[in-house]
Amino acid sequence: MGKARIGNYRFQLSWESVEPVRGQRLWGGPDSVVERAARARVALLPLLLGSPSFAAAKPQSPPTGSAAAKAGWSQFVRDAVARYGPNGVFWKQNPSVPKRPIRNWQVWNEPSFPAYWFGQPSAAEYVDFLRLTRGALKSRDGGAKVVLAGIPESRFPGAIGMERYIRRVYQAGGRSAFDVLALHPYARNEKGVLGGLKRVRRVMNSKGDRRKKIWLTEVGWATGGNDSGKGFKRSRRGQAQLLTKTFRAVARARRRYGVGMVAWFSWRDRGRLAGEANFWGLYTGLFTRSGRAKPSWRAYVRVTR
Repeated sequence: MGKARIGNYRFQLSWESVEPVRGQRLWGGPDSVVERAARARVALLPLLLGSPSFAAAKPQSPPTGSAAAKAGWSQFVRDAVARYGPNGVFWKQNPSVPKRPIRNWQVWNEPSFPAYWFGQPSAAEYVDFLRLTRGALKSRDGGAKVVLAGIPESRFPGAIGMERYIRRVYQAGGRSAFDVLALHPYARNEKGVLGGLKRVRRVMNSKGDRRKKIWLTEVGWATGGNDSGKGFKRSRRGQAQLLTKTFRAVARARRRYGVGMVAWFSWRDRGRLAGEANFWGLYTGLFTRSGRAKPSWRAYVRVTR
């Protein structure tokens, strides 16, 4: 990533993985990611996600069901900033690692999608959770940026569309709870990505958020799996072509629409989890499961250079 001049790596910082047993902290996995990224001069965007079994019934359900769960989540967030933030203990314990503290934190993933919000998305409930998390982040780093969860353009049954959900976030008073708005504008092509970006920018401007940045924290197309006719599946060559067109189109439009980041989803294909469907999202990688580069990797490097 560093050699390819990739600026940011979005990774999952899971409470479930760090604290699988109440009161136990396992920082080894995140420590490794933070160290390698720092040495490669790649900035990190942690995705704060994942509830342990003592905080929620499912890992993808937010820990909002009890006061104890909320308190546990807040402590996890504070501890993460205290470890990797500007005054983080990680940097003090590892003086040979170039100090590149984490300043941006993304709060949860796609809460407009039923799977990530108890089967019934609620923008008002997410705003409450966002405020809780913001308080924990700012208590350890007043300059930290709070990044809204990436909101997808989904037509899945029970999901709330991207533009509608973001309007509801503002209606619930969420404007003051985040510093950066994030989108997952999956579409058939680069024109669809730009269309989603334009619509959301209009909403933000109408709500007085003209100066706030938009980050596309997921965008991509797959080379396999089932996409149920959504248009997210392409040949390997087609994936590379859409990557190039999309990054160039967004780069040209970045000032007009206030775009600050684009993250390709994902770095590498992965296998199915137990009981998981063979869906397109498993095959969006720039590399295959075996680590073989797809044409999209070479296209990506041409863009970043």
